Amino acid sequence: MKYKFTEQRKMDELPGGKVRCYYNEDIQEETVTVVDKETGEERTETYPVYIYDAVDIIGPAEKGVLVDALIRVRYSQADVEAIMRHKIANVSGATAEFREFNDYAEAMKVEANRILS
Repeated sequence: MKYKFTEQRKMDELPGGKVRCYYNEDIQEETVTVVDKETGEERTETYPVYIYDAVDIIGPAEKGVLVDALIRVRYSQADVEAIMRHKIANVSGATAEFREFNDYAEAMKVEANRILS
């Protein structure tokens, strides 16, 4: 699910001690037509719209918890274990598979730092 806002977002506190963390920021422009109530004249206004994916975590947003939640969006714990087993066993294609996972994990660390800053 994508979330759209008219201002930048990082986190929102939710009921039940959850925190929604926004990532994968995409900025687009939206143009709307506004009609002046007094004159009936139409004019267009363009403004930025910030679009995000989001992940919910329980408890305070701490880096380790947030990084893990972001990684789990793409890779389950079973997926990670399989990637590691393949790498250790030197299965064909395992190095590329591990590199892709590792690059994603490193990117999620950077994203967590952005969210928490």
